Amino acid sequence: MGYNDPIDVMTFLDHFDQHKATVLDVRGQAESQPFLEKYGERWINIPQPELAKRFTELAKVENMCLICDTGPRSYEAQLFLKAHGIANTRNIQGGYGMLRKSNPDF
Repeated sequence: MGYNDPIDVMTFLDHFDQHKATVLDVRGQAESQPFLEKYGERWINIPQPELAKRFTELAKVENMCLICDTGPRSYEAQLFLKAHGIANTRNIQGGYGMLRKSNPDF
């Protein structure tokens, strides 16, 4: 596979609804907070600037889907995690912007 392991929004929503995915949100705490409250352990927030110091927290997370606002930060996070041996990630295509457009109630 290439560097980017994407997942389209509709497939992500299906997996998340079936509890088959955990989200790593690399946006800031303020952006992530509503999702942390709503989804609990299924939504992890490690802002991208903190990822290098905190990535070991993710070692046991399975089926991890990465999200940011539009995709570039989560892609960079995916590359970083792969370089550090965490390869069980999928990058949500279009990020939160596409997720919100596809499912405004999410």
